[in-house]
Amino acid sequence: AIGAPEPPRATLAVLESLALRLLSELRPGMLVIDEIHSLQAGTIREQARFLNMLRFLGNELRVPLVCVGTAQARNALRTDDQLVRRFEAFALPPWRDGEDVIGLISTLQRTLPLRRESQIDEKMLTRILSVTGGITSGIFSVMSQLAIAAIESGEERIVPGDVSSTGKLQAVLGEPV
Repeated sequence: AIGAPEPPRATLAVLESLALRLLSELRPGMLVIDEIHSLQAGTIREQARFLNMLRFLGNELRVPLVCVGTAQARNALRTDDQLVRRFEAFALPPWRDGEDVIGLISTLQRTLPLRRESQIDEKMLTRILSVTGGITSGIFSVMSQLAIAAIESGEERIVPGDVSSTGKLQAVLGEPV
């Protein structure tokens, strides 16, 4: 998106240097790192290197770092005493009925590759929130699965009947509801 070159066969050190140079030139106001909990998939050495890189980026770029992830993300960052002091951890509350979730669903609908406009009403929103517990990833997953089902059926839109019946929603989710 920023026109960054992709050097063939570049080493990790070259890619890190390139990323730092580009970020310095772009001068972002904030750096958001999503899926931070994924760092736990690495070895202890890789985790330590990543945490060192976070400290370095914060110092070098002089921008706020925002790390987003699951509860495991907080645990991962707590393994480094310096980062514990730099990050304030807080949990986002689940989505509830109201204008905010309507805005989320409206934005999400615009990104779905459906040919026809979906008809998501208040009852449908309430059902989606109930099934997902208001958790963002669950909402995205349900909406994605509903869109896939709408495409496969030829309907090309999500309609209230898609979530009103437990059987159809269960089929879309592939698990008991």
